[in-house]
This record gives sequence, C-alpha cells and structure tokens, in this order.
Amino acid sequence: MYVIQANLTNSSGGAVAVLGHSIAANSTEAVILPADKCTWQVADNAAGGYQISDVKFHDGVSASVDPAASGSIAGAYNFGYIGKSGRFVEIA
Repeated sequence: MYVIQANLTNSSGGAVAVLGHSIAANSTEAVILPADKCTWQVADNAAGGYQISDVKFHDGVSASVDPAASGSIAGAYNFGYIGKSGRFVEIA
C-alpha cells in the first residue's frame, strides 16, 4: 500500500490537531497516512525530478482536509510505502 509521509510543522504557541494527530507547539511531527485517502499534485524539484507540492486528505466522511489551511501548519510531503522492516521507504 502506498502512503504519504507528512512532516507537519506547527509554528503556533499551542498544540494543533490535524487529521487525528496532535502536533505539539513549535515542533515537527512525521505522520504517515494512506495515499489512497488523499489527492496530491507534483511540481518540478530544483534538484531535478519531482516533489509533492500539495496534498489534501480525505477521511471518507467529510470534505477534504488541507493541513496547511490552519495557517500555523506547514507540511513537507513524501510519497512511498512501508517496507518489510516496517520503515517508510520514499519513492518520490
């Protein structure tokens, strides 16, 4: 199964809940979510190749969730899968 690893950075003074995960104040958390429950866009990477530029997650019940919409959350996203060892393996 393909997954999106979202490295979410909270720049606010308090904890922020994003997609069921609490991101502590002034910290970065890596959250891994199934890629089949989100849509994403790719953009050219300055180093060559492509990178994920915009991700919107869907929980199957409500409208899509954009983690950056709160204003205090910034995200860096990686596309990959969970390998046999249980670790995230980046594809793009």
